[in-house]
Amino acid sequence: MADLRVDVDTAVVVPVNIFPLTDNTDFKTREQDVAYNATGMDLVWNFTTPAGVTSCTAVTPTTGGVYDWSETVANKGMYQIEIPASGGATINNDTEGCGWFTGLATGVLPWRGPTIEFASAHVNDALTGTDKLQVHVDEITNNIITAAAIAAAAIDNATFAADVGSTAYATNIIALAVDKALDEAFGGFATTDDVADAVLNRDFGNVSDTNDRTALNALRAIRNKTSITGSTLTVTKENDSTAAWTAAVTTDADAEPITAVDPA
Repeated sequence: MADLRVDVDTAVVVPVNIFPLTDNTDFKTREQDVAYNATGMDLVWNFTTPAGVTSCTAVTPTTGGVYDWSETVANKGMYQIEIPASGGATINNDTEGCGWFTGLATGVLPWRGPTIEFASAHVNDALTGTDKLQVHVDEITNNIITAAAIAAAAIDNATFAADVGSTAYATNIIALAVDKALDEAFGGFATTDDVADAVLNRDFGNVSDTNDRTALNALRAIRNKTSITGSTLTVTKENDSTAAWTAAVTTDADAEPITAVDPA
């Protein structure tokens, strides 16, 4: 985890050392006057990108402008350096990742700086400030969430089965969608009575049907127009003219002659 976080793509001033620079003879005295051009100054910027590419770059401190070196607080042995957003001869703050300084100077113990994470301002503000993380529409790219990805037949039983390898799983997903639709239609969780009422009050004309022996065709003989011509009984569909199914009938001259039933 990084010791501190700063915005990428901007000029920044960051710490050079994480502990006070220390004398290399008694190992305890603070080095309070280490100049940018101190004898033996060897400053290196170590940087690792999110892709795992690591580099080590020598940096020459200056007394002003790019790579300006200064003591953070007088006589505390803590130093800082400027990193430009661009235009620097060796390093720039133009790449996301983590970096830290290591250094040597005559009379000073070798040192290292804090690990610094360079990230976008939006991310830093969301993590350390009061701003909310922004999800830009440009980031919702193809194969994530697009109209093309949610196209006709993109969410059907076959597609789910192919994607997850289980028809039962896909069927359960569709069943949940149906249950939600029923929930919304009935203003609450659908009961068995709600479903039964919906089935019994369904207009036959809105049902996709065949001429097979189905409950729909059985009920048509009660509600729709039927007629007997010769020895053939014809049961019609909901328009009372198109035949739904026919049956052979046996007549009896002594029975009451009913030749048609035509409900209003």
